[in-house]
Amino acid sequence: MPPSPEGSASQATAPERPGRRPLRFSARAAFIAAAFVFGLLLAAPLAWFNYARNTDAALEVAADLARQTGDLVALRTRLLIQPLNFLGEHVPLLPGADARPAGFAHPLLPIFLDLLTDNPQIYALYFGYDNGDFLQVISLGGNVGVRRSLRAPHGAAYALRRIALEGGRRLERWRFLDAARRAVAEAPASPAAYDPRTRPWYAAAMQMDGILRSRPYVFSSTGALGVTLSRRVRGAHPAVFGADMTLESLSRFLADQKIGASGTLFIFDSGGDLVGHPDPAKLSRPGADGKPARASVQSLGDPRAAALFKRFRERGGGFGLSRVTVAGESLLAQARQMEEFGSGQVYLGLALRPEDFTGALAKTRDQSLLFALALIIVAVPGLALLAGRFSRSMHSLAEEADRIRGLKMDSGLCLRSHIDEVDAWARPWPACAARWRASAATCRARWCASSSRRARTRSRAASAAKSPCCSRTWRTSPPWPSTSRPRTSCRP
Repeated sequence: MPPSPEGSASQATAPERPGRRPLRFSARAAFIAAAFVFGLLLAAPLAWFNYARNTDAALEVAADLARQTGDLVALRTRLLIQPLNFLGEHVPLLPGADARPAGFAHPLLPIFLDLLTDNPQIYALYFGYDNGDFLQVISLGGNVGVRRSLRAPHGAAYALRRIALEGGRRLERWRFLDAARRAVAEAPASPAAYDPRTRPWYAAAMQMDGILRSRPYVFSSTGALGVTLSRRVRGAHPAVFGADMTLESLSRFLADQKIGASGTLFIFDSGGDLVGHPDPAKLSRPGADGKPARASVQSLGDPRAAALFKRFRERGGGFGLSRVTVAGESLLAQARQMEEFGSGQVYLGLALRPEDFTGALAKTRDQSLLFALALIIVAVPGLALLAGRFSRSMHSLAEEADRIRGLKMDSGLCLRSHIDEVDAWARPWPACAARWRASAATCRARWCASSSRRARTRSRAASAAKSPCCSRTWRTSPPWPSTSRPRTSCRP
C-alpha cells in the first residue's frame, strides 16, 4: 500500500536542535524595520551634512560681519578724528591765529563757533598763551553735566571762558551765548586757578612742531572720556592751539552696531583701559581721589570681554577671529588694531556667540530630522500594506509546499504578484502541482492494475487446485495463503 501522507510529512521534517531557540520574525516586520532604519540612515546624514555645510557658511558670514563691523567702526573713528586732525593742521596757519584776545573777542571766534556747530563730537576749542592767558569756546549741546557744573542759563548753547591778567591778578570770566550767538548771561570775574602753561598739552606742544594727540583720558569738567589735540602756533605772540573731543559719539555708534543677538563690541588700549563702549557710562569710574578715572576691561565685569583681553595678552597684540572659551561656552573673538587713533595702541574688541548665527540652522536640522521621522511614521501603514501583500504571498507558497510535501495534490493555487521575484517563483507552482497529481494518478493506476492482475492470477490458481484434473499437478500448497482475498478493484 502507498505510504500515508502523515508518515511522509513526519519523515521529511528535520528534528530541531536542542538549545536556544533561533530568533524568528515575520517578513512584514523585517520589511518595515528595514525601511524605517533605511529612512533614518538616509535622512540623518543628509540633515547633518546640510547642517555642517550651512554652519560653515554661517560662520563665514559671521567673519564677514565682524570684518565689516570693524571697517565701519574704523571709518566712523576716522570721521570723528579727521576734523580734529584738520583743525590741528590748519588752524595754527590761519590769519589771526597768533593774535591775543581782547576780552572775549578774537579773530577766529566765529570760525570756532561754526566748527563746534558742525562737529558735535568736539567739546572745546581754545588758545593758551605764553603769558598765561587763556581763551576757550565750549559747546554745551545736550551735556547736562557740563551745564550743571558751569551753571549755564536756559537757552545757552556755547560758553566762552577768558583768563587774563587784570590789575596784577589772573581773573577768570564766563560768558554764555545762545544758538544765534547772542550773549544771554555773563558770570562775574573770579580768581583763576587754571594756568595753561602747566598743562601737558601746552608744555609738550611747545617742544615740537607737529600735532600732539593725547591718549584718551577723562575730562575733569564733564567726566566724559575724550582726547586732546594740540599744536604750537608761531607768530608775534607764541601760543598753543588745543581741541578737546569726547568719545561719547563713538560709543553711541558702537551701541548701534549689532553683532548677532548677543555680540559684545568695545574699544580698548594695550594697557586694558577702555576707549569706547556701547554704554558710555561704563567708560569712567570713581577714582581713589573721588575724581572720575578711566575704566578698564576687567572693571566691566563681563567674562567675554575678560576672555578676549586674556587672549590679547597671550598673543601679545591683536588677533583675527578665533575661538575662546568662557565658562564652558565657545565664543568667536577678535582684537583688531585701530590705527585711526595714531598711537597704534588702540584695539577694537569683538566677541560673539556662534549660536547667534548657527542656532537657526541647528533648529532647522532638528526640524528636518523630526519631519523625516514623521514621514517615515506616516509611511508605516503603507509599508505594512506592501509588506503584508509580500508576506501573504510567501505564506501561500509555504502552505502550498507543505501540502505538496504531504502528497495533497488537490490544491488549485494560482498566485500572481507585482513583485517580479515572487511572481516568477509562484508561476511554476500550479504546473508542478498538476504534474505531480498526474504522476500520482498514474502511479496509483499502475499499482491498481498490478494488484488486479495478481488477484486474478491467485483466483485462477485457487480454482485449478480444486479441480480433479489438476490435483496431481499441485502437490504442494499454492504460494499464497489460502485465507487471502485478492483485491479486484482500486479506489483512487
